[in-house]
Parts: sequence; structure tokens; C-alpha cells
Amino acid sequence: MNKAQHFERFVSKIRVRRNGCWQWMGSFRSGGYGVAWSRREYRAVGAHRLAYEHFIGEIPNRFEIDHLCRNRWCVNPTHLEIVTRGENTKRANDARTHCKHGHRFTPNNTAVYKGMRYCLKCKRDSAMNYYWRTIGRPERGTVTPRLRR
Repeated sequence: MNKAQHFERFVSKIRVRRNGCWQWMGSFRSGGYGVAWSRREYRAVGAHRLAYEHFIGEIPNRFEIDHLCRNRWCVNPTHLEIVTRGENTKRANDARTHCKHGHRFTPNNTAVYKGMRYCLKCKRDSAMNYYWRTIGRPERGTVTPRLRR
């Protein structure tokens, strides 16, 4: 398969959406990112990386591609940007509006530690679960003694 045929095959697996995203219709990795065969590297790589390299240019070492549209399956080069891993992680965290248990990140329910946001409701629940696991739940009908501080 020559370079032109390889490119035609790549483009045949793209569907343009109304929102401007180019949806990858080929294979996917477990994380939701599209996968395509790279002739240059002789291995499967991210479809978004291949699209960026073909339409924009080479991706420097130690840099990642950030999806500005937040769609992992999008391969539109105008929706992709080269960033460092730290910047990519920061953008992903800033885009999250809820914790993994569905609690909304609000000023009253959010703590920041070492640049990461934490849900205070989940933190309190985790502390209570730890307390009950280590101290033990009181039997029903008994009075729980107060702990000294």
C-alpha cells in the first residue's frame, strides 16, 4: 500500500460532525482514543496523533496532543494542540465539573492540594468509613464513647 492509498484509507474512517469534530470511525483503545496504523513507526498509534502529524506537522518529543473540544475520538487537526503533560493534565482537571461520585465541584465542596482539586464530601465520607473500620461500629442501642482530642 503506497502513501496515497494509506492516506485514503485513513480519511475513509473519518465522519465530519455538525460541531466541527471529525469523528474517528476506526478502532479504539480502551481509554476511548482512536487507533490507526503508522507506516512510519510500523505500529498502531493514536489516530489523533497521526492526523496532527499529517495535516500540521511533527509532534516534538515529550509533548502530547490536547483535544480542545474534549472529544477523545476527534481527529480534526484544528481541535488538537501540542502541550506538555502538565498542561494537558491541568486542562483536563479544570474541565471536570463533578467528582467521580457525582458531587459538584463548588467553592464550598472543593479543596485544592498540590494543584489537584478534591471533593470535600467524598473526603468526609472516606474519613468516616476509615473511622468505623478501625474503631468498629457500635452495637445498636449502645452509647458511643467520645474520643479524647
